[in-house]
Amino acid sequence: MILEFQTKRVKAFKDAFSTEAGKIVLQDLVKECGLFRNSFTGDINSALINEGKRNVLLYILSIINVDLPTLLKMVEDNRKEISNDE
Repeated sequence: MILEFQTKRVKAFKDAFSTEAGKIVLQDLVKECGLFRNSFTGDINSALINEGKRNVLLYILSIINVDLPTLLKMVEDNRKEISNDE
């Protein structure tokens, strides 16, 4: 029963984030949750909030099993998109 639930959960996450919309959301989460930024900003409360955001993203990434090269490409694509909008 637990294994069946876990299998369905993993499939649901992968289905959600494999769509074009899901990829856009994931790319935004990578940016907004500070995956590649230092969580500590000088204020402990802000650091705890930042680390909480980062942990949620890490949870999602672990479920959908995204590798580092894919994440780095998302970050680079996000940078290109921002520079094209300016």
